[in-house]
Amino acid sequence: MFINVEGGTKTQRKHVESMAIFAAYKLMGKLADRIELDIELSPRLYKEDHNIGDVIYEDSNHKPRQFTMRVDNTVKMRRILETVAHEMVHAKQFAKGELVELVKSQATRWHGKSIKKIPEYWERPWEIEAHGRETGLFLKWVEDQGLEKESWTWDDLDKYKQAYEQ
Repeated sequence: MFINVEGGTKTQRKHVESMAIFAAYKLMGKLADRIELDIELSPRLYKEDHNIGDVIYEDSNHKPRQFTMRVDNTVKMRRILETVAHEMVHAKQFAKGELVELVKSQATRWHGKSIKKIPEYWERPWEIEAHGRETGLFLKWVEDQGLEKESWTWDDLDKYKQAYEQ
């Protein structure tokens, strides 16, 4: 896998690169070896696009191998990394041909089925998968990196449990 991360802090770049590589191999296996990914950490993404992250393919709409991901780096580190995991699910969907944007027919193909009327965001099956996998990928990455004791890796429920157990 070729990956380039720009913007943000040195720590953000280090963790983002690590998360992207981890997620790519978890989601795509050996296909990840053929993926090129540019990641832009931007302090303006949410302000400009009302979006914490996105990913687009740069080469082909059918099983692309080159992607650009943008992530707002003004949110907390955990949210940045969960966003990277989320967007890596979309990269996997595109790279494996599970999700194909059909430009001429103005439709989307999801697992071989053409969808002309795109559902609302939370009803899109590709978003359901991405949201469903982002936290699990993040937690597995945290475990793999040995970062369980770092407070920034916890969510509010983890903090509540930690306080309750003491």
